[in-house]
Amino acid sequence: MKQFVALIAATLVLGACEDAREPAIILGPGSGALTVNGTWTGQFNNSASPNVVVQATLQLTQVGSSVTGSLTTTSGRTANLGATLDGTRLTGTWTYTDPCGGSATTTADLTASRNRLSGTYTSTDCLGTTSGGYVLDRQP
Repeated sequence: MKQFVALIAATLVLGACEDAREPAIILGPGSGALTVNGTWTGQFNNSASPNVVVQATLQLTQVGSSVTGSLTTTSGRTANLGATLDGTRLTGTWTYTDPCGGSATTTADLTASRNRLSGTYTSTDCLGTTSGGYVLDRQP
């Protein structure tokens, strides 16, 4: 009889454990998941013109760790971004779509608030090779 009760108890405990195994929860926006989706605006600077600050808008779309985006600036530069998000670091390549052409490598870090990207880039285009930095804020 004791063995039978022990077997029933074990079955109930294991059954409860089995029921406790839920499918993995995928966190979405607003749930604490790290995402860079959305519109970001801010300023770029460039070593070729250190006293000039250019306003920019970046639209980002994230699927898993893959990030794509499009950039427009007040100086007329436009580019597409292909990047990877690893933790809070975004690493990728801008491919310029304006007449000057070229490309740039970029690395940016997402701040603790998750509302600011601060990055650097090195660009090779019709103007030669230059580098610079940027700060972009997430728009509501």
